[in-house]
Amino acid sequence: MKALTPQGRQSVKKLMNHYGGKSAMPYVGAPKDFDRIAKEFHVDYAFHKVSPGHYLLFFKANQADAITAAFQKYSAKVLNKEQDKASILGQLRKFTEQIRTQAKEKQRTREAVKDGR
Repeated sequence: MKALTPQGRQSVKKLMNHYGGKSAMPYVGAPKDFDRIAKEFHVDYAFHKVSPGHYLLFFKANQADAITAAFQKYSAKVLNKEQDKASILGQLRKFTEQIRTQAKEKQRTREAVKDGR
């Protein structure tokens, strides 16, 4: 019986044993984040670590369109995540300022009550 060709994420060695051309592109980030999206597009790919946080993403050349679509979706997700973080930080700063303002008002009323006695 013929062995099945691996699908999805795999080692670089297994990917290179597939028939057809291969391509690579640089990738910066956590591979696990890309895995979730790549499963939706049913692509065969492998990561090769170049340095901490920097990888080469190998994939079959005939799946370049699917990889591009997956990468666009991944990029949009990362950008939205960064915008959400900035928004949360902005809200936190706003609430911190409100708390400080309320604390100053309480202090003023306490001082006014002390002076009125």
